[in-house]
Amino acid sequence: MRGANEHTLWPHGIPQACEDLAKAGARLQMAYAWFPKPGEAPEVIYLADKAPHQPFEVLRCRLTENTRELPSMTPRIPLLGWYEREMHELCGIDFQGHPEPRPLVLHEGALPPLPPLDPRYHPSEIMPYTESPWDLPPIEG
Repeated sequence: MRGANEHTLWPHGIPQACEDLAKAGARLQMAYAWFPKPGEAPEVIYLADKAPHQPFEVLRCRLTENTRELPSMTPRIPLLGWYEREMHELCGIDFQGHPEPRPLVLHEGALPPLPPLDPRYHPSEIMPYTESPWDLPPIEG
């Protein structure tokens, strides 16, 4: 990525790297996942802004088919909460310790056979759905 400092990390290195960026005053702006190659595990990318007119910091983490989980950064960096929920639903990544693991994009009861953004998921395949009751979370404040 032009104009960015890229770092490729193993999943266990993500929490410390995010913590170091936050301590240095950087703001984690977003996170997303994608499938670099059909049939392979997703890659998670975190984007941080250190300061005006400075290159972005990009943290890349390639997961494996056997290990599609990362520690949740949401307890420390709340902005990442919705990104992690979206990646969980659409890419099949589990974020361990996420404080609010409810569905965000897909309706509760949707049961995709594969994560919807996985290239192996056929776009014409109808997503199974099981009606399930759900409650709105309590409103505080």
